[in-house]
Formats: sequence, C-alpha cells, structure tokens
Amino acid sequence: MPQNGSIRLILETPASPELVEAYRENNRTRLEALLNERLAWKGAKYRIGDLPSLSFTFEPGPAFPNCPDGLPTPLPDRLVYGILFDDVGAAQEFMDAVSLTQDVLLGTDALITSFDPWCSWCPRESSPSFFATRAHAHDLINAVVLAATFPPLEGQGVNVVVVDEGFSTARLQVRHPGFAYGGGWIVNQPGMPLRLPGVPVEPDGHGTMIARNILSIAPRVQLFDFPMLPERITNVGNYMLWAHAAFLFVLATIALWRRLALVSGPWVFSNAWGIYDRRLEVFPGNYTNNPNHLYNRLVTVADNAGHDQVYAAGNCGLFCPNLRCGPGDQGPGRSILGANSHSRVLTVGAVRPDGLWLGYSSQGPGQPGFAPAGGGVAEKPDLCAPSHFVENRDSHFVSTGTSAACGIAVGAIAALRSAVAVAGMPPQTLRGHLRNGARMPAGAPPPWNLRHGYGILDLQRTLGSILGAP
Repeated sequence: MPQNGSIRLILETPASPELVEAYRENNRTRLEALLNERLAWKGAKYRIGDLPSLSFTFEPGPAFPNCPDGLPTPLPDRLVYGILFDDVGAAQEFMDAVSLTQDVLLGTDALITSFDPWCSWCPRESSPSFFATRAHAHDLINAVVLAATFPPLEGQGVNVVVVDEGFSTARLQVRHPGFAYGGGWIVNQPGMPLRLPGVPVEPDGHGTMIARNILSIAPRVQLFDFPMLPERITNVGNYMLWAHAAFLFVLATIALWRRLALVSGPWVFSNAWGIYDRRLEVFPGNYTNNPNHLYNRLVTVADNAGHDQVYAAGNCGLFCPNLRCGPGDQGPGRSILGANSHSRVLTVGAVRPDGLWLGYSSQGPGQPGFAPAGGGVAEKPDLCAPSHFVENRDSHFVSTGTSAACGIAVGAIAALRSAVAVAGMPPQTLRGHLRNGARMPAGAPPPWNLRHGYGILDLQRTLGSILGAP
C-alpha cells in the first residue's frame, strides 16, 4: 500500500568515494546520476527519499571502556537509500533490473512497530489478570539454576542490544542499581524528533519493560540502547529502510570495536517488534516471506558473525489478536512474519507464569519461504517464555505481550553466554540446546506445535542439554 503517494524501495550499494561524498552532502541530483550509472538504469525516473546511513552516532555510557582519543566510527562500505516511485509497474521494472546488478541489494520497505503490549492482553485467556508476579515467571523457567552454578551465571561479560523505542537508564537504576550501561546509538531521522539513548519520551514504556526483563535474569550484562522505533507512532511508511540501515551500521561498529579490542564477549540482540499488517507491503511477501530480502540477509550475516538474535513471535494469535493485526495476518501460519520467521533467530511466544498459553501469541508455522530447503515447515515459534506478570512488590509495573517473553528469553541467553562452555558456542548450537531443553506442557502435542514451539523455556533442562547431564 503506497504511503504519501509513493512506492518505497530500499536500495543498498557499495560505498564508492563519489557516492559517499554526494550522500554526505545530500546532493540528490549527483546521487541519482551516480546510481543510474552504477545500475545502468535508463528507465522511469525515481526520487531519492531518506538517506539513513550517516544518521547514527554512538554515545558511550559509563560502562564503556575509556577511549581518550574518542570512539572510532566505521567508515561506510555500504550505503542505503530510500527510492521512491509513483507507479507500481515502474518500481517492479526497477526491481527486476537491479536484481541482476552485482553487489547491489534491493527490497521493499514496510511498516514495522513494537509489539506493544498494552492492547494485547486477553481477559478470557488471562483471567485472573496480573495475579502472577515476576517470582512466578522465574519459577516457571527454573531461573534459580543460574544462581546455583559456580560462578553464578548472571550475564557477566555479555553485551545486549535492545532494539526498541529506547529504555530509561534512570528507571532501570531504581530497580537494578549499578547496572552496566554501555551506551547507545543516537538516531537522527529527518522530520522526526531526535532519539537519544537512555532517555525515551516515555520512561516506563515498551523499551524499559524489555530491559527490565533482561536484567531480572542477567543482572550483570552490559546493556546497549538502540532506539530505532519511535514511541507510539503508527503511521510511518519507511521504517524497514531505517531498521536495515541502522542494523548495518551497528554490525559494522561492533566489528570495528572487536578489531580494535575495545569490547570483548558475545553480543545478543533483542527484537520485540515486527509486522502487524501485510497489506502495507507493496509487493506481497517481498519482506515477510522472503529470506533474500536485504534485511533478512543481514540477519544471516549477524548470525554468521556469532551474534544471538531473539525476536518476539508477535501478538496476532487467533483468539485475541492485537487490534492492529491485518485481517489476513492472524492465527496459525499467518502471524509470524519476516525476520521473526527467520531460521537464524530464536522466535519466542508467550505463556502465563502458570504455563497457560496466551491467546494473543502469534502461531506458527513460520512463512513458507523460510522453510528448510529439504522440505517441512518453518518451525516457529521456537519456544515460549512467561509474560503477563507484575513486579514482586509493585503491581504498577507490568510485563505483557510476546515482547515481555522476548525480554525474558534474551536475559536467559545472556546468562547462559556467561558460562565458559557457552561463550564461544555458535548461535545455531545454542538455539538447538534451548529447543532441546524446552518443556512441553502436559497435553500439548510434541515435539513441536504451532502454539508452544518446542515448549516452555526451561533453564535447568537447557543447562543439562549443554553439559550433557540430566
């Protein structure tokens, strides 16, 4: 569905010196001429929209290593552009032609947003409401085993990036005094308020909830804020463009820091966001059912680099979907979309702290395009984690939606990564142990089903799988 009269595409090219100069100067005429030459494009005229690649700056937090000469920023070796067409046929022609150009990537833009919990709870699935506490949620996943190891597994030495609306460092300090804040990325998007890490517009909002859940399981992680999503803005048509450019920049930044030995340890990405309505895709399935979309390819790159990626399944379950879910994007096989359906991520659904599946949790399988090459279905979600609970001594702060479950699972992975046996383990291997260790509720069909995946996250059983012991 074109927004603002335009069909939006995402283009990514190698960054030649000439392109970088024109990009930095915002010289659209020069950029268009250089791109047309690079792509050998002589067809319909397009407009260059957003140019996001140089719009991110890292702001170090107190826990980041001291760099007296300033923090290094990666020189872009790839550039991302928003390309706008008014005609679907011209956009399709452009896509067909550019797909044949070596080392150039192209895909459709799409509206993404956080899996906002506030419209997602379902009384008939969750009554009595919020009688469970965080302690009950931790009991469900046997989190106590993390403290029973020597040394305790608390996420020490692990870096976690919260990709969301931003979290409040001030609010987190109240519940987790002295938590390690590594800093975050400033997002400077034209026409939007500047988004600064650590100070969101809504201090007790979605991103803070995610971070709170991560720290509750892994209190010694180094937490990074990536405020990619705007707070409570729902009519934005170019966010996949910005998600892709930002992820590309963050991955390049981490790679540079590793080369310069500025940071060490594993990296875990928390992604409690996704697509609610596929009608907003101009070319159906180009992102949501296509592992070769340029963002989905970047997910594979991150996995190959050894980064763990956790995605919320979504809040479009058949029995009480979020009001924003598209009419064809609800229930089994239709509600886990795009990167959330990717085989290289851990996709997390939601259950109550007593193990009862929540009716808003998106149901598998994942999209057919992400199915294994040899046949079968995309087994998404991978597992479920607890949601729909309050803090132990403060019922004002709630955790709901598959977003809350995503945060719990991220904390679990970060805690496991602090074990010597897990620190260098490939992400695929760790996902296998998490699946093997998941506990299927009584009466639910094993070994995988469309509601629970492989079952409920169980840290005791997962550690047993990793160590080869009961």
